[in-house]
Order: sequence, then structure tokens, then C-alpha cells
Amino acid sequence: MPKNTKQQDPRKGDDRNLVLVDQDFGQPDLEDRMWLFWLRNKIAILGVIFLLIAAALGGIGWHALADYRLSALQAEYLGTADSPEAKLAFARARAGEALAGVAALDVADQYFKDKKYAEAAAAYALARDNFTPTDKAHASFGARAILGLAFSKLRSDDRDGGIAVLTELSRTTAYPEAFRGQALHTLALLSIEKKDWESARRWLDTLDRSISPGNIWVLNKRDLIALLPELRANPSDPLPPADGNTPTRPAE
Repeated sequence: MPKNTKQQDPRKGDDRNLVLVDQDFGQPDLEDRMWLFWLRNKIAILGVIFLLIAAALGGIGWHALADYRLSALQAEYLGTADSPEAKLAFARARAGEALAGVAALDVADQYFKDKKYAEAAAAYALARDNFTPTDKAHASFGARAILGLAFSKLRSDDRDGGIAVLTELSRTTAYPEAFRGQALHTLALLSIEKKDWESARRWLDTLDRSISPGNIWVLNKRDLIALLPELRANPSDPLPPADGNTPTRPAE
């Protein structure tokens, strides 16, 4: 009798691979659904957890490295002691660091006090370059370095250089008003020194327009005009009151 050559599926009629599903498992509860979700997505879930842990450890490591680096930088700065040359070398070697600017500023102030104005100007310029005006924490230090640079140039008879530095400071709104106001007030005084009344009035008008009314340099401007009637557009005009309102001329 010939054999049946058609291959039969061995699973047909074999119930050994079937699993009975009772009524409860047919409608799984929350715990069952969570377990099924875990089985299906555990690789992806573990991957996300790994990335989160790696990011957290990376952040901790970054801050630890930054703290260590800052501590090392501070220790290096303290190692310069009171040597101006060592502090300037530190400032040049660590260019771009705020602490480098502080070191250069410290030396510049000492040079200025000792009337070494050329050396002071170079140190103030180095300090300025290490402070970013758009960073609020740096802006005041940077503006003070610029003022020091301007006054050093003026004291060393570089009048044009000093005026250029003061003008640039007065126009850079990222710097605090107190420093910009001082720059404008100083520019007016330099014009008064030359009896250039028109330039002096222009600087004082700029002071009024760009600096808040309560600023000390705006208040000093009024005292200046009281002492020098030439600063008024018409010297015979009465002095404006402190509130800035224009008074009416008294009856004749």
C-alpha cells in the first residue's frame, strides 16, 4: 500500500501547546496590565533609566570638576602673594577667567596709587579684557577697569585716548548707570576745562537722556550748572529745579 507523501502539520490535533485562559485573566486588572507592559517594554524602560542616571552622574561630575577647578585657580591666585609681576603673569596665563581680571585690577590700582600711570593703563586694559559686560556679575568690575584705564591715560597726558575710552564706556549700556554717568560727567568736565561750553552742554544733555533722574551724577550735573551759568543754553535763564520741571520766569 503506497505511503502518504503529504507532510502533515505535527501541531494539528495536538493540544499540548495550548494554555487555558480563565475568565479572570481574560480581563486583566491594573497589576496584570502593568506586568504585561513591563514584559513588552522593559528594554526601552531600562534604557531611559540608564540615560537619566548617566545624565545625573554627569551633572554631579561636572559640578565637582568645576568646584575643583575653581579651588585650584583660587589656590594659584593666592600663591601670587603681593607680587605685581606674579599677579600679572597669573592674569595673562588665565586669560578669560574673572579671577584673572581681579588680579590685574588689583595690580592696576596699586600702580595708579604709585603714580605709575603707563603701567596702570596696561594693567587696567588687561583687567577689562577678562570681564564680560553682558555678565551682570562681571559688568561692574569691567566698568571700573575701564574708568581706571581712562583716568590713567588722562594722567599720563593721553587726553585723546582717555576721552575715547570714556566715550566708549558711556555708550555701552551693558555697564551699570553709575559708571556710565561718571563717564559722561567726566567728559563734560574735560570740555569745561577747555571752555568748550557747547560740548559740555552736549555731554550733560546726554547724561540727562540716558541716565535715571535719581542717579548721583545727574544730581551733580545740576550743581555744576548752578556754578557755571555758561552751561545753560541761555545764561540768563533761571536754574531748573531739582525735579527737572521748567520753572516759569518771575514777573518783572
